[in-house]
Amino acid sequence: RKHGREPIDYPHSRMEPILRNTHGIMIYQEQVMNLAKELAGYTLGQADLLRKAMGKKLPEVMEKERARFVEGCAHSDINEKAANEIFDHIAEFASYGFNASHSVSYAYISYWTAYLKAHYPAEFVTACLTREAASAKTERKENMGRYLAQVRHMGIEIKTPDINLSEPGFSIEPHGEQ
Repeated sequence: RKHGREPIDYPHSRMEPILRNTHGIMIYQEQVMNLAKELAGYTLGQADLLRKAMGKKLPEVMEKERARFVEGCAHSDINEKAANEIFDHIAEFASYGFNASHSVSYAYISYWTAYLKAHYPAEFVTACLTREAASAKTERKENMGRYLAQVRHMGIEIKTPDINLSEPGFSIEPHGEQ
């Protein structure tokens, strides 16, 4: 869409100002709240209830919200078919959407995680393995196998414990030491 290979289409023209920055795709919960307010006449409080229903993924609440949304759209001269199509997009969005501030935070963390893994791979996996090993949670212990497989795939050598050299947890052996 950004590069024109896929058309940007809006079920209703009043959606365009709200979704323009994301090329016609709902990405943020705030966009859904603004759409509900603009198209269906929701108050901000009602739009927040819609957001909460989406976040909790409660089908019975979402169906009540669909009826309210379609009825509100009718008062804004949006036909029932278009209103249902818009709500279908909203319901689909509910499976992956975040609020904007969380999205920015996750992107920031993802960037630095990828950077550290790419530029400091030994340090990165050492920290991950130490964190996983220190956890008492069973699912974390199960992650150890995946991390160890990834370490081997990255070509990082893991040495067996040595009574003279080992430290608590995982550590990196300084260069030049045997």
